[in-house]
Amino acid sequence: MFPTFIKERPSTGTLARASDASRDTAMALVVGSAAFAFCLYPLPGRLDALRLSSTAPIAASPNDEKPVDDVTTIALGPRGEDVRLSGAIAEGAAERLDILLNAHPRVTRIHLTSEGGLTDEGQRLGDVIAQHHLVTYVPDYCVSACTLLFIRGVERLMLRGARLGFHAPYDVGASGEDIVVDSSDEREAYIAAGVESAFVDAALKVSPSDIWFPEPETLVRARVATGSVGADRFPDSNLDGMDDAKGARETIVRSFPSLQAADAGDVAILDQAVAWYLSAYADGKSEATVRRKLQRYAALAEMQRGATTTGVAHTVIASEGSTRIQGVAFRSASTP
Repeated sequence: MFPTFIKERPSTGTLARASDASRDTAMALVVGSAAFAFCLYPLPGRLDALRLSSTAPIAASPNDEKPVDDVTTIALGPRGEDVRLSGAIAEGAAERLDILLNAHPRVTRIHLTSEGGLTDEGQRLGDVIAQHHLVTYVPDYCVSACTLLFIRGVERLMLRGARLGFHAPYDVGASGEDIVVDSSDEREAYIAAGVESAFVDAALKVSPSDIWFPEPETLVRARVATGSVGADRFPDSNLDGMDDAKGARETIVRSFPSLQAADAGDVAILDQAVAWYLSAYADGKSEATVRRKLQRYAALAEMQRGATTTGVAHTVIASEGSTRIQGVAFRSASTP
């Protein structure tokens, strides 16, 4: 199987993580005449190195406390046109995805956010994606075995700033050590999808303990990806499978800590943000639209908190679906 960023070592039963210092150390390499420049990150460890808050601030939960054998999350979007697959790629995921797609024939896209998992299941998932002629889209990160899904899309799109990660497959030895295994099946899958052979060779030479994150231009040139898109292109998928008040609140607070309720005023603002987000998600608003609106709610919370701590009174004037505080205007939760 491909390694994930969080690996459960059989010898201890505990999660092995790289130190922050080693995780943050990147090494540049050039492979053969193809001259692919890439960065390697030590593998066991958190997914923080993949997260790009400037381009994807509506933070997807990175499953950084789950071992590889957790159930893969597969959720239908609110308008029945998008599916989100996230978390570790585990046994049975392909069958579940196929059942969902057969029940919802209007689905045209699958959003992939995964740290990898079982390669055999990844190939089966790729088969399902190809059979249903889906567009594959990466809004954040797609690492390791997840790339076997990505390459099977009729179009293969990435959010600008998202990352695809590659390395050689491996297995875990009796003592918990990583053992490099034959990668001919993975090579065949990449080549069959039209990926350039020089790129495939470079990807499968990367140690299982490392990850190669090619630049977007390299991915397009090597025919791994079709292209990159802005955050306004597709519906936000961060609430897929958790589209209730609790899920919306957790997602907002994770992405905008300033909206963490600290007093009665913050609670009111956060409640408004949650209500608006749920409505926007149901309407299929893009991640760019969601981000802009929640940033305004966050700014409002900061201003209210500042006014409270300095003892300055502030007034909220609501009229015609607009809320204004100290000259900052944005539409209210009831009128997205």
